[in-house]
Amino acid sequence: PVIGGNNSSIRELMCLENALFDSWSSDAIAAALTKTLKNKDFTNTLRKHGLEQAKKYSWKRSANLALEAIQEAVHQRKSVGVQSVLNGGVSRKRLAMLTPIPPSQSGIAHYNAEFLPYLSRYFEIDLYIQNHESSDENLLSIFPIFNIGEFEKVASLYDVILYEFGNSEFHSHMLSLLKKFPGVVGLHDGYLSGLFHYNHSEDGYAKELLKAHGSLARKYLAPVQKDPNAVYNTIINLPCTKDVLDHAIGVISHSPFNLELARSHYKEGWCAPSRVIPQLAHVVKKFTPEMLLQIRHELKFEPDAFIITTFGHINWTKRSDCVLEAFLSSELFQKSNVYLIFAGEPSEDEFCVQLSKRIKGSSIKDRIRITGYLSDKDYEKYLQITDLANLRFISDQEFSFTPGIDVTDISQTKGLEFDTVIIADADASTYGPDIRSRQLLYVGLTRAAHQLWLLHCGNPSKLISGIVEKSHSN
Repeated sequence: PVIGGNNSSIRELMCLENALFDSWSSDAIAAALTKTLKNKDFTNTLRKHGLEQAKKYSWKRSANLALEAIQEAVHQRKSVGVQSVLNGGVSRKRLAMLTPIPPSQSGIAHYNAEFLPYLSRYFEIDLYIQNHESSDENLLSIFPIFNIGEFEKVASLYDVILYEFGNSEFHSHMLSLLKKFPGVVGLHDGYLSGLFHYNHSEDGYAKELLKAHGSLARKYLAPVQKDPNAVYNTIINLPCTKDVLDHAIGVISHSPFNLELARSHYKEGWCAPSRVIPQLAHVVKKFTPEMLLQIRHELKFEPDAFIITTFGHINWTKRSDCVLEAFLSSELFQKSNVYLIFAGEPSEDEFCVQLSKRIKGSSIKDRIRITGYLSDKDYEKYLQITDLANLRFISDQEFSFTPGIDVTDISQTKGLEFDTVIIADADASTYGPDIRSRQLLYVGLTRAAHQLWLLHCGNPSKLISGIVEKSHSN
């Protein structure tokens, strides 16, 4: 049995008031001892309580409690610091952002419209846009928005400048400004060759390619090659990002592919530090089956329609013609409830003229649609009702890392990661016992972040026999 003084930490350990005494009083001490020795019920209560209390104390529990206290203190200190910034207790840096915003028909415009309110917690932001007025009421109510023509006069007043680069004409004005006023580059595309081609004459584009890629560019452009599609092939195969990277003071990418692609072409690297930061993603609301049926009816699809959709601008770089020809030559062509949808704005060039003619000349033209540019709401509707989205053939590692299905060979995926990987030919005839097969299959098996599917016709490769046997036993 244990008794103790009521004026020390013993009180916290014992947690039993009638077992405590005044340690400054000899009479109180004597009375407590006498009671403990003579009152058996009291003594038994002390014994029982003491054993229960002892269970609460160990070196492990003491260490965990100390660790929790330290972590709580650190969290409170961080929270106070962040809250001070949010509440204006610490002055925010001034940031000039050069980016397209709605109504520009650009994915980057809509992405930044969602992202900017979050970024404004940490920076005082001014937006600079080119030759249009914003249609986004939320942005208009929060941010000062200026025409890009005013930027050069005030560029030096900002703590940092952020250039949001993509591979389209919406970013052409940023190239010259980045050279005059270096800043952080948000690299949304691994390839900027389309942007440089738009922004220069044929000779100017050739000079930019030579500056970025040297002899590799000459292999495409040299007259001796007699390549009628030289410009097309350079836009597809050469990223042309060197000039932008060399003038950046920092580089942000949402995908590791953009930076890995640049490093593979520019072995000398670039001076600016780079970071991969996950892309902002909003939680999509869940649609009920009834809502999906209503959307299908609204968009003039049958309830049992199978809808294949490719999202984004329609142009030759996305091989929309190959998607169309693959659809027309497949068995899906014969099924009356299967649709092919090009959900995006067609480019104003000969490619899309010919694509439209090919569709109109097809016997199933009513099951092939080009939607034109979609509002956010309509884009969401097509996403929800689509059964198969963005089937893309990939060569030269030009993965976009956007929702959809990429079809490629295993060698293209080295160093990359995907949510789900399907190896469609994991049979003995494709992957034998040789070293090359082992290396390729290992690369494929280790690309999946969440799910890996192995499909085989006939006998599976002996390299995966253990996996197959285990799956069959389960």
